[in-house]
Amino acid sequence: MIPFLAVAVVAPHVVSEQPRPLAFEMDSGTVVVPMRLKDGRIELDVTVDGKGPVPVVLDTGAHGSVVDLAYAKEAGLSLGDEVRVGSPNGEGIPGRRVSIGRLDIGGLHVKAVPAVAFEPWPFPKSEAYARGVLSPYGLAGLLVEIDYPGKRVVFRKGSLPEPDGREIFGWDRARGLPEIPITVAGKTIPAHLDSGAASGLSLPERMSAELPLASPLVEIGRARLVDRELVVRGATLDGEVRIGRYVLDKPEIDFVDIAREQANVGPAILSQLKLILDPAKDRLRIVGPAEGKLVATARPKRYGIMFRPDAPLEVSAVVPGRPGEKAGLRAGDRIVKINGRAAVELSADERAEALKASPLALIVQRGEETVELKLTLDAKN
Repeated sequence: MIPFLAVAVVAPHVVSEQPRPLAFEMDSGTVVVPMRLKDGRIELDVTVDGKGPVPVVLDTGAHGSVVDLAYAKEAGLSLGDEVRVGSPNGEGIPGRRVSIGRLDIGGLHVKAVPAVAFEPWPFPKSEAYARGVLSPYGLAGLLVEIDYPGKRVVFRKGSLPEPDGREIFGWDRARGLPEIPITVAGKTIPAHLDSGAASGLSLPERMSAELPLASPLVEIGRARLVDRELVVRGATLDGEVRIGRYVLDKPEIDFVDIAREQANVGPAILSQLKLILDPAKDRLRIVGPAEGKLVATARPKRYGIMFRPDAPLEVSAVVPGRPGEKAGLRAGDRIVKINGRAAVELSADERAEALKASPLALIVQRGEETVELKLTLDAKN
């Protein structure tokens, strides 16, 4: 998932396909690649068939690799058969098969990488927007280490030892993405460690009535998936979460039915860990603080504004009870100025950053009328 104001955009999945092992070469036994964290997601620079570099997202929540259809055409990738791309339990949207002849990730050279190209591309477009999403699960024979604290991704030959249920876990390939059991206030649920998620911890909606909560359950935004949109509600847990040997006390939780019987552990928690994936043996290892304590990072404050993906300055909805609605912002308003700067002159990244400011002065076009609004985030937002 990718946080964008009150909307989380979920990285898409190739529907009903298992990743197949990919052929690769390495310049050395270990390849280290720097990674950037952009809104929590992992970005790497790669070259595609010798062209680039271009930014792509490395996503442990991606079942297969996908690319922007506009980029696929720009890069000269041949469009093949139609296939569907979508979210878990979603209906999917049409995409086209493509194959990347050679993908270079630093000193790792991967051959004949299958992907699906589709539109509309879910990431906000800017001068440096990600052109693709890479799944790590086709790299059988390599350990893929995502070192959040070190801001690097390490590829090396090897394998993980047998699962111990504390740091090393196995997963059932037939269930798709890797799952490990976690306990939330004493209740056990399978969880996916998802580097592309928008939140720290999300749970199925039904669990909001089963768990002790230390704060009221309130709507905090929407999850905009490739093929649907879901309401997200949030509250603070009155209890602890156990992920292997690691403990998280009283975290904020998002309740949303992206995967109805599965939890999602996202970057706000994963950023304290190293994840080591072994796609050949369907195993993963999590390495965190020696004392086993994780920090419950507070959810970023947001105004609750949602924008049309095809018209990024036009408000599509405002979350009830959030500061945007309280300030009088309405669906259909078109943002003209943000804190005195013309919105059309700002890149997508600059607009997203500007709209986090507090106080926030907006000038919007509402039909024939121009309206000035003042928005503020406070401790409750």
